[in-house]
Amino acid sequence: PFASIATKTPGLRFSELLPRQAELSDKFSVLRSMAHTGGGHPAGSLQLLSGDPDAQDKITPVYPDFMTVAHYLRSGQPRKLPNYVGVNPIIRYDNFTIAGPAYLGPAYEPFAVTGDPSAPNFKVPNIGLSDPQLAERLRERIQLRRSFDAYRRDVDQSGVMLAMDEFEAQALSLLTSPEAARAFDLSREEPQVRDRYGRNQWGQQCLMARRLVEAGVEIVTTTFDGPLCGRVANWDDHAVNHHVFEAFQFRAPYFDQAVSALVED
Repeated sequence: PFASIATKTPGLRFSELLPRQAELSDKFSVLRSMAHTGGGHPAGSLQLLSGDPDAQDKITPVYPDFMTVAHYLRSGQPRKLPNYVGVNPIIRYDNFTIAGPAYLGPAYEPFAVTGDPSAPNFKVPNIGLSDPQLAERLRERIQLRRSFDAYRRDVDQSGVMLAMDEFEAQALSLLTSPEAARAFDLSREEPQVRDRYGRNQWGQQCLMARRLVEAGVEIVTTTFDGPLCGRVANWDDHAVNHHVFEAFQFRAPYFDQAVSALVED
């Protein structure tokens, strides 16, 4: 039901529903070779994200996803911000977990930003204490707790204590870091920039991703799902869920604007 339009790339045509990305086709590559052998969406996701060759769906991953591996290889360095942030993170499909650290342990999960960043009252909780005295008092309490903690960490085989140490370090950094408060604060953007991305969840997720990269975060993921997808809140379009053409016509303007703004910006 939709026409195709020319793009900036000779021989490449897009749906007429993606005019902005058609104008930017010289800035990205279209991968035509992506396929999987999974029997369902979860198995396909695991093949793509973690390289698991199994065609059977699994409730949880066996192998860590590639974002986690990159995070793991860059861990151990002092940072003001987490090095892996999921802005509406890649985690689940229905009741299946399709991404995660697996055997690397929970310390390498992404710092998750949830909710709708376009909402007027949106705020990432527990970021950047504004009172320096409170921040210093928190540091002192953390140090006191550590001095009382006589538990032998070397007997812990589960990775739980390591995860606690990693979480504590990350939490302390986030609570006391003005850099973190600035990075997550979309109100610091000019109104016209926020408009350019789209005053909706997907647009503002992309804008936050850009701000985090500028602040030094090396791995940022975001998921486009929820109400902007249409009837079933994801991209699983077929007759019993949401008619594929109606679904794409509904979501294409949000998708086209958010992605093209991010590429341009």
